[in-house]
Amino acid sequence: MYAIEFEADVIDGQIRLPDEYKALESTHLKAIILIPDAPTAIKEPANKYDFKDLSGKLTWEGDAVEAQRRIRDEWS
Repeated sequence: MYAIEFEADVIDGQIRLPDEYKALESTHLKAIILIPDAPTAIKEPANKYDFKDLSGKLTWEGDAVEAQRRIRDEWS
């Protein structure tokens, strides 16, 4: 993979390639965008569930090793 680096401003949702990279205009590429500070417009999803309240409340009845062996046998 070949990497290039340049800085640019986003104008109307577009990033213009510098003149020295004009040969890439009709090329498929993978872009990684680095922003100095997290923009306020991008927010974390509000519906994250915290599973801490379930910790230690589930119990296993039976032989855990035997159950794992049974599941592995299903794969073969």
